[in-house]
Amino acid sequence: MPKASKPRTVSARSNPLVQKSANATKKPTTKKASRQETAAPTIKSSATQIDLTSKPTTTISTVADPNYLVLVHLVDTEDPPINRLLSLPPDLTFDRFHTVLQAAFGWATIHMHTFDINPIEGRGRSLVCLQSDVFDHDFYPVKTPIKKDSDYKLADIFDGERYKDKTEVMYTYDQGDSWEHQVVLLGRADPILKKAMGIPSEV
Repeated sequence: MPKASKPRTVSARSNPLVQKSANATKKPTTKKASRQETAAPTIKSSATQIDLTSKPTTTISTVADPNYLVLVHLVDTEDPPINRLLSLPPDLTFDRFHTVLQAAFGWATIHMHTFDINPIEGRGRSLVCLQSDVFDHDFYPVKTPIKKDSDYKLADIFDGERYKDKTEVMYTYDQGDSWEHQVVLLGRADPILKKAMGIPSEV
C-alpha cells in the first residue's frame, strides 16, 4: 500500500502569486514616498520665489553720495591762472587723488609729493601731512604728524569732524621747485545735472 505523500507547502518566496501580492503592497508606499520627495523641493522652490519677489528693492540703498566738486589752483599763476575743476568721489584716497592731479596738470609723476592739511585761520603749522613715502622729517616741523596718503579718503578731510570747514588742503609736487596747488572744495556735484548732460553714472 503506497504511503500518502505530505501536502506540498508553497512558500511566499517560491509562489509568484504570493510574491506579486507582497510586491503589490509595497509599491504604493514607494510611489507615495516618491511623490513626497519630488513634491517637497517644488513647494520649497515656489516659496523661495515668492519671498524673493516680495522683497522691496530699496531695502539697502546702493546710491553713492554725490561727487565733490573741487577747484585746484596752481599757486603763483595769474596770467592766465591755471585751474582744474574736478568731480571726485568721496571714497577716493589721497594717493589716488595724487594720480588724478598728475594727469590733470600734465605732470610726469617723477617727484615726491605731499598733501598738507592746514588750519584756515592763521599760518600755523599743518595739522597733518599726507605722503606716500617716508622721507626726511626735517623738511617739516617736528610736531607735524605725517600719515600715509593711502590711509585717508577725501571724505575724511572734507567731512571729518576734526577737519570739516576748519582746514584747507595744499598739494605740493616736487619738493625742490615746490609746485603748490591750492585745493578748494566748492560743494557737491548735482547728479540730476550730470544725467541731463548725458555723463555716464560711473564717471
